[in-house]
Amino acid sequence: MELKEYIETVLVDICEAVSEAKRKTEKIAAIAPASVEGKVVDNGQLVDFEILVAASNSSQKEVSGKIQVIGIGGKADNTQEIQKTNKIKFQVPIYFSASFIKK
Repeated sequence: MELKEYIETVLVDICEAVSEAKRKTEKIAAIAPASVEGKVVDNGQLVDFEILVAASNSSQKEVSGKIQVIGIGGKADNTQEIQKTNKIKFQVPIYFSASFIKK
């Protein structure tokens, strides 16, 4: 999976899960409310990402300019590989209680 697909999937899944939880608990709880007792509550929730990215030089002839998110597992083969890892760390704010004006 490419890095951009992974980040997109995680953010969409979080937003869909919060929306579904809000719907399921609307009569018993206030999940990510727009207001509490008449006071606006519009604080963004930060989603933290910390991803290890591995750049490798393999003896096989593979060329790719894309960053891949690699899970644990795979197949064993007889190739030599040199890996360098880097850490990417960033935050994405999400405003669950945001209202939008349609134009």
